[in-house]
Amino acid sequence: MIRKHDIDLVLMDLQMPVMDGYEAIAAIRNGDAGFENANLPVIAITADLMMSAKDSVLALGANDFMTKPVDKDILYEKITAQLSSV
Repeated sequence: MIRKHDIDLVLMDLQMPVMDGYEAIAAIRNGDAGFENANLPVIAITADLMMSAKDSVLALGANDFMTKPVDKDILYEKITAQLSSV
């Protein structure tokens, strides 16, 4: 999808079938989704409350992290912060 469409930001669920969010973030950062998209802002979203999950996705290159259930006001703040820094 990222290669075919102009994307401003990715909301990445970490628990997905086939390719999980960790693999997808790594693929984006490695340029597998197109080198022009390697710095695309990524906000990881998960039900995993462990600090290790947050540390892992930030180490992979996610720009931000939040847990489920998603609070719409916090999500809005995170999206706004990422898009204003681009």
